[in-house]
Amino acid sequence: MSSGNNKMVLALAGFFLFIFASGLEAAQFSEAARTYDGGGELASWSDLRRLRVRYYDGGDPRIKKDETLERYIRAAKRGDAQSQYILGILYLYGKGVAQDSAKAVSWFQKAADQDNAQAQNNLGIAYDKGDGVPQDRAKAIEMFTRAADQGYAGAQYNLGVSYETGEGVSQDWAKAASLYTTATLQNHLQAQYNLGVLYKTGRGVPLDYEMAASYFLKSSVQGHSRALNNLGIAYGKGEGVPQDVAKAAALFTRAAEQGHSEAQINLGIAHIKGEGVARDAVLAHMWFSLAAAQGRENAVRMQKRVARYMPPELIAEAQRMAREWTPSHRTSPVWQ
Repeated sequence: MSSGNNKMVLALAGFFLFIFASGLEAAQFSEAARTYDGGGELASWSDLRRLRVRYYDGGDPRIKKDETLERYIRAAKRGDAQSQYILGILYLYGKGVAQDSAKAVSWFQKAADQDNAQAQNNLGIAYDKGDGVPQDRAKAIEMFTRAADQGYAGAQYNLGVSYETGEGVSQDWAKAASLYTTATLQNHLQAQYNLGVLYKTGRGVPLDYEMAASYFLKSSVQGHSRALNNLGIAYGKGEGVPQDVAKAAALFTRAAEQGHSEAQINLGIAHIKGEGVARDAVLAHMWFSLAAAQGRENAVRMQKRVARYMPPELIAEAQRMAREWTPSHRTSPVWQ
């Protein structure tokens, strides 16, 4: 605790009464968003060279960028489906070539025609978003289904999102839960999180806090910030796990450090209450400030409320800490 905070304990008593009623619930809906597969593993040309070595025996890992690209182009034109898929990724993200979604789709289509599941999944997302092709939700569902039937977890997740949101298909939470469950068998972190939310809310599956917590745990191990926050709430309330405010605070901290605004608010509340962490108005103010900067109106209110009980020098310290704060990188892969 900051040294100047000791004199504030009594003054903050009124704020404690306010904050006790302010604990945040877990998000009631999944993060129903689809993302292209493959971008993360091609984050750099060194990664691309490693991929080339993986798919082509005898390759020199020190090969130059243009030579690497030319080898992919030659292999893709010969009909190699994996090279066609990778060229699609390069055009999609503009890595080594000018960004061109239409060319990306063209290469994904060639690979998808050869039953490359990754390309089918990415082609489905292109049709879902209207990225490089006219938007066509029915075509997106067709592509997701073809890839999912091959056992591709990313497509099983994306098809699950479609059934959860009712985009391109009739809304069916039970089918969404089934698809998420199948994807979790391959450790798909977003499917784990979404399935946890379904168990927490009883949509498509029986309401089961223990199952919800178990899936939040699986996803949080991979660094998923929403899962970390929801698992923290579970420990704070004792829902599906033994109540443990110290574990809750530790989980809120991990998510907050990634920039998750709800976790930042929950961690600020923990510092006000002294639940699992030391009472510290400066840290509380800092976390509320960071969440407020992301547009969280309740964080703005909490920040203003706690500031009423802080001397100017401590407010200035909290503001400085907020300015200097930078988010940590998530430990899990972005692309599944």
